[in-house]
Amino acid sequence: MNLHKIHKVAELPYFFNFIKNIFSLGGRGRKLQESLGRVIDNQCKGDVLELGSGTSQFSHHYLRNVFSYTVSDINFRYMHFSRKKKDMQNIPHVVFNARYIPLKENSMDRIFCLFTFHHLSDESVIAAFKECQRVLRSAGKMIVVDVFRPENKYDILGKFLATIDRGRWIRKREAFESLLSLNSFSLSEFSLEGSYPYHMRGFIINNSKDVDIEGA
Repeated sequence: MNLHKIHKVAELPYFFNFIKNIFSLGGRGRKLQESLGRVIDNQCKGDVLELGSGTSQFSHHYLRNVFSYTVSDINFRYMHFSRKKKDMQNIPHVVFNARYIPLKENSMDRIFCLFTFHHLSDESVIAAFKECQRVLRSAGKMIVVDVFRPENKYDILGKFLATIDRGRWIRKREAFESLLSLNSFSLSEFSLEGSYPYHMRGFIINNSKDVDIEGA
């Protein structure tokens, strides 16, 4: 089975979760969940959209913080799988392409985009980011976590994983920051425990340059 066929199989929810569990062995998954949980607990407020939710593997973090929570993905099967979960049956599930978010302007306080952008081309990332700005309220925030190419040229394992990953657009962190002109936004950056051997970074991006948002 070639790499393309493996990636297609990974689009099936059960196989996707199986692969995720393999990479969670050795306590890595627990550390990553705890690290992400702390970020979500701190930032999850008001009306929340998760962009590219997959099978909603982080849903329990959102559900313990807010009542207004919407999940989304371009993959209908992921959303169908997510909706079968007992605690997700009353949560809105929306299927759409991130380039065109079918929500009203200024309707969300937080948008979480976890491990999504490395699946999108540069053009799609820019379009999705602009859509998120449109949907966010002026004092809203976008929380982005993604996988990046290793900065250490001797990190052979990290480079190999970036090459075989289902996401076709794993970028260098600097390229991602430049792509979205993040230096023009008020933001904070953070690392994640349990990310190795992948290289993950997170960004908390304030939608408004003029509003000092508590907790930034």
